Amino acid sequence: APDKLAGFLELIASYGINNTETSRKLYLDVKANIEDFMRRDFVNALPVMSWLKNASGIFGDSEAVQYLSGKVCSFTRYIIMSADGNMKSKQAVISQIMSGDFKYDAAKIIISQNMLDEFLANSNSGNYNPEYVFYFTKLYRESSGISGVKILNNDFKALIYACIKLCASSKNSSCLKDLFDTRHRLQKFLFQVNFERQKKS
Repeated sequence: APDKLAGFLELIASYGINNTETSRKLYLDVKANIEDFMRRDFVNALPVMSWLKNASGIFGDSEAVQYLSGKVCSFTRYIIMSADGNMKSKQAVISQIMSGDFKYDAAKIIISQNMLDEFLANSNSGNYNPEYVFYFTKLYRESSGISGVKILNNDFKALIYACIKLCASSKNSSCLKDLFDTRHRLQKFLFQVNFERQKKS
């Protein structure tokens, strides 16, 4: 049952890890079953994946880190691109990822050119509502800060335009107001980033 699995995964994630034979055995057992955990309940498996990532550093298993990061990135992409599902629940899942041990990996995927191009194509096809495009615009900015990848002005303009077009077509004045507030905050954010870079150079 999903609730039993969630409790079991939470229990695993609560265990401390050190370089002992018992910890190594637990690590290998969890690693052997993580694929099944992710398939059955990816969201509740995230704390265990974080546990595995931290434990892999102790046991020198760099391949495990790459594997787990790849899975989180794929899942993040799937969740964001999907036009299905409740928006609040999607935001909750993304928030959990962006506040966890894999946030840097997820942020790099979100800020990537391929992801942006695909999102804009979906948006222009009418797959998303204006609130969701606005949400992605904020997530895109947040991901830039986490990953350290600079936002290109033309890319952000394309996102703003997509959101304005949807807001206008749906006559959503509230979303438009939030959008322009976000744009103003972004301009201040970019100014501060450029200012800090100039100070360092």
